[in-house]
Amino acid sequence: MLKINRSILIICIVSLFLIIGQISASDTDSIEINDAANNDLILNQLNDSDMDNLESDEMEETAQTETETIDEIVEEKQKDTTGVVMANDNYSCGPASLATALNRNGLNLSLNEVSKHTNTSLNGTSMQSLIDAAKYYGFSAYGVEVDTKGLNENNIVHLNINGCEHWTVISKVTDTHIFLADSTEGNINFTLDEFNSYFSKKAIILANNSLNDLKNDLISNQITILNKDQCLKISGKGLKKKVVGYRIVWKYGWRQKYGWILRPKVVGGHVSFTQWIYVKGYHAVWGKYKVKEPIYKYYFVSDDAMTSAKIKK
Repeated sequence: MLKINRSILIICIVSLFLIIGQISASDTDSIEINDAANNDLILNQLNDSDMDNLESDEMEETAQTETETIDEIVEEKQKDTTGVVMANDNYSCGPASLATALNRNGLNLSLNEVSKHTNTSLNGTSMQSLIDAAKYYGFSAYGVEVDTKGLNENNIVHLNINGCEHWTVISKVTDTHIFLADSTEGNINFTLDEFNSYFSKKAIILANNSLNDLKNDLISNQITILNKDQCLKISGKGLKKKVVGYRIVWKYGWRQKYGWILRPKVVGGHVSFTQWIYVKGYHAVWGKYKVKEPIYKYYFVSDDAMTSAKIKK
């Protein structure tokens, strides 16, 4: 009968346990590559069938996480407020618009400073108050009734957005669009048809007293000048907005994705470029992705019922 040395038997048993331990340790959430020179070859050999060997529940979890990451991206367009005095509450669009218009004429006024001269209240600001404040700063100003074709840069216009009366400033007029410096939304624009659906045909035209005779210019251009009583009845204030839904928009760019990625292994506290390992985590990828952009309704603070309003981003 074959006799086995007791020491050899013990060594074999210990070796067997070590091999089993190594096999168990390799059954993790990572795939290790030890030879850097063969990285490309191994990557090419890592095909779909290899990835199918990963735990099915882990792959489902990864796919679900990626889906949630895409669906939960909510992106609100950044406002362009260059050259616009922004209102800091929901009823100061009048003084903010006047400050914007005066600053475009060479002054450097803040909202707080102009608000001291406009009698602005929770009900907004009247046209007459804005006219009086413009005169305080040395400008001629008249409330007028005018068609869109009679508007020019720096006119303060009165909009009626589905019942919401609002002041804003003309920054540019083209054959197809009206560009606004708006105290609520910043620099925005409307097509002529869109703007005409909101424009109440009321506006404030102002000019530096030292440059021209504004009243005679208005009369010569057959623009109707409103009297004081009419100007007192016209008012506007800022719009408050509330998210009422989202629209899905597809975009291209960088985003964070959760999945398998090849990275150098950390050995002894140092990054090893001779040993690589597949790990699951977030990493930046370039491609097509979808975001949810908020849809708003605009309304007066004092309104009991929500009033819809379309302001183009």
